[in-house]
Amino acid sequence: MYKRQETYLNIDGYPVILADTAGIRDTKNEVEKKGISLALGQSKEADLNIVVIDNSSKSVNDEIKKMINKDTIVLLNKSDVQDKQNHKFDADTVLASVKENKNIDNLIKKIKEKLISITTDKDTNAFGDFAKFLEQQLNEYIEKEIKKKLN
Repeated sequence: MYKRQETYLNIDGYPVILADTAGIRDTKNEVEKKGISLALGQSKEADLNIVVIDNSSKSVNDEIKKMINKDTIVLLNKSDVQDKQNHKFDADTVLASVKENKNIDNLIKKIKEKLISITTDKDTNAFGDFAKFLEQQLNEYIEKEIKKKLN
């Protein structure tokens, strides 16, 4: 079974968990179904979801579509394979290539915007250097993931 990968951050008193969960897809395998069920449950508890979709795919799973709302960022990955946006959603969407590190800066900008909005919505004004720190942490995480994929 896929084990959720997490990075815990405490930034200016804000607990932040960056989590990579099981992919959402149709499967007959009971173990995979359990992992997918856990991932769907965790997504409902999150303040911000980044839903990664293969932009070169012909269709998007209905469960994934249900996860997408105004508080979601959709990352349409594999722009190196399909360079035109292949799917449309009523949510902030970034077309990128993790493999080629293309448009990741735009993803980070969208994440910052959402976090500022979340912070403001919760009547918290002590944002401080959160955005700069998050950008640094995300850049390090993305670089690490890219290196893993290339090796």
